[in-house]
Amino acid sequence: MLSMLDSLRSALRRAEGRAEALLRHSIHEQTQAFVHGALGPTTRKAVKHDKPLKKALLGLRGLAADFPSREARAEGMDEAVLKSKEFKAGDHAHDFPPRAAPPAMTQLWLLRSAVRALSDDRSLFAQKSSLLAEPDLSREVAKEMRSFYVQSAHFEPLLQLSATVEALSDVSFLWTREFYLELCDVVQFPTSMSLPWVLTEHVLRQRNTPLMPLLLAPLGVYNCCADAALRQHKQQHLYAEIEGELALVFEQVLFTLSEQVFAHCKTRASLMLLDPARLGGIAAADDGAAQALGRNWYAPLLAERTLVLLGRPIDLAAQLTVRMGAMLRSSVDIAISRFESKELLAVVELQAALRACRLTHVLLREGLPDLDEFEEVLAEANEAVGFLSFSSRILDKATRDAIDDLLPNCAYRQDAVLFDRPPPTAFTPPPERDKAPRSTPPHLLFGTSPLNAEYAMLAAAAGTGFGPRHAEALLEVLGEAGMQALSRALSEHLAALLPHSLSSYVLALQEALPAEIKQPSHVYGAAGCLGYYEAKLLDLRGYEELHSGVLHTFRRLGNGVALVRLLEAALGTRSTFALGQLPVEGGQPPLVAAATAVAAAWGQQAADSDMVLMAEQLAGVCAPARSSASLLLPLLARLSAELAPLKASWLGEGATALHRVWSAVQFLFCTAEHAPGLDNAALFGDGVSLAGCLVLHMLGQRHAFDLHAFNAHVLAVHLAGGAPADATLDRYLTRVALLKRANEAAFAMLEALGSCEKR
Repeated sequence: MLSMLDSLRSALRRAEGRAEALLRHSIHEQTQAFVHGALGPTTRKAVKHDKPLKKALLGLRGLAADFPSREARAEGMDEAVLKSKEFKAGDHAHDFPPRAAPPAMTQLWLLRSAVRALSDDRSLFAQKSSLLAEPDLSREVAKEMRSFYVQSAHFEPLLQLSATVEALSDVSFLWTREFYLELCDVVQFPTSMSLPWVLTEHVLRQRNTPLMPLLLAPLGVYNCCADAALRQHKQQHLYAEIEGELALVFEQVLFTLSEQVFAHCKTRASLMLLDPARLGGIAAADDGAAQALGRNWYAPLLAERTLVLLGRPIDLAAQLTVRMGAMLRSSVDIAISRFESKELLAVVELQAALRACRLTHVLLREGLPDLDEFEEVLAEANEAVGFLSFSSRILDKATRDAIDDLLPNCAYRQDAVLFDRPPPTAFTPPPERDKAPRSTPPHLLFGTSPLNAEYAMLAAAAGTGFGPRHAEALLEVLGEAGMQALSRALSEHLAALLPHSLSSYVLALQEALPAEIKQPSHVYGAAGCLGYYEAKLLDLRGYEELHSGVLHTFRRLGNGVALVRLLEAALGTRSTFALGQLPVEGGQPPLVAAATAVAAAWGQQAADSDMVLMAEQLAGVCAPARSSASLLLPLLARLSAELAPLKASWLGEGATALHRVWSAVQFLFCTAEHAPGLDNAALFGDGVSLAGCLVLHMLGQRHAFDLHAFNAHVLAVHLAGGAPADATLDRYLTRVALLKRANEAAFAMLEALGSCEKR
């Protein structure tokens, strides 16, 4: 109703000039038709018979009648003319000129008073003087006079159209309540009892419904109240009270509206990213999601730029733009903070959150085009806005977790291409992480609580181990530049392992290994060969840092290589997709072709054009990494360079050669459990074998290892003899078979990459 009243007032204001002219013309015509046409014959009759009514009717005629000229007026007021037969026979309904000259307010008041007095039932002129006599005013004339009296009651407000519209549209009474304050004996009602706020709050509670475009209509009450306080009541303190309440109400409206708009867009974005088959069930269980799937009723409010409150113009869209930008930054910051408080597996949740934020930004830009670019928002929240900034919160978190948690604490499963978390040990303490945000409003995550739970389930469904899905998500949130930085950090960390940790453990193993370990004869059988090697390596088995030092360090190296390989696969998939959208090999990029065409139109050679040169440089910078580009080859080259000074001591002769040392390590890997029932393969994974194979490949000792490996000899004796194995031997042989398959896969991968020294 308030909105309709305000719209009607605005429409009447726009049409006020033309409407007033038409109203004045109509009122003049109705008044003159009554005076000339309705009262003309009665006036002639009263003048002719010299009735007491003559004076009153002539007074009305002289007060309100309009004539074309002074002469016509004199003639029209002449009693002789009124008594003539020509006047009786004539039609006097149009004896006045058609013009917009209605009677003045005084004239109108006197005219209506006289008509009311003459036509009243108690008037002497409307009553019979005797039983047979007729009254001076016939019933028909009295009826017409009463009709004019009723009709002319609207003339005054119509002649003052502007004031009438303002009076009718004044809703200040909806707020003014001093009388009730006196009854309640309080200083001031709380805002919650203010009718404009009650109406506004009702609309806000309905959220995305057809009422939402009318949200600002109740605020117009404050404009009427302020005008009444200054012009009618002339009370400055009352105006100050209205101003204070309006400031409080408008701030609350902005806060609630911005939160609802952001929640609507975030919910809509989150639903758009889900499987369409799931939308029906989610909408049935979540009212917020159901409203987000419907029409956006907030759109008219986002386009509002001419809101006027207490005479001050307010750009509502600009106010909402500032708040939407702040909430978008908070949403991105919370997503990154949650990622920083969890392990690296949470990168899938971060990917979904950033996708939802990006799509939310797109939806908000439809109504708020002045919103900052999303890349600027992300860079600010990610703390990557510095000049030539090569670091960010996401990159620092990914690097820290990869080096401090994924490499030392996880086990790489080569068959599943997955890093899982084995049982914890004393030498694999969990890293310290930032605390998660204490309380996060649902609209800053994915819109609503059910959607937050849905995305949490999707993140959990991605697996409990770090695999290709997580590598692709990490590539998306870091970008190619961030992935290169992560690979560089991993390369530096792994390169530092060789001359420091790994070298000292290899030296200790070389010193502890027996000087002579012969391959036992086949006649002893597999069990005898196993017992022989166990006896020879008994001292080495008791080495206290066998698990916490040797195997743990080799795992870190192997896990690092496997992680870089996993990231390379994700980068290759993305680069292949991007390269598919580029011109064929040897063709010109579109930007270079366009610059060449422009240079030719200007009469320049392509080789002499600076514009073509700049286009070529820009195309080269912006081109994606080729599918043949590798993250693993530079890592292997650097590891090979770090290994070069150690070759002389690691190659050795006899029992000190690395292939013999590694043969002993792998034998202990299959026999020396860290704890009863805790298999080394389950604890360390395939990263240990990958690291050993990598070092053997770089030293060129693979074939020597295959020839003299302790595990291979016991397995060959068992296969040649065919004797049944007991439980201990069977368990050992099973581990050897799995380890042999991991070694073969690692060597095949390294040989496919080629010799790193040639690279």
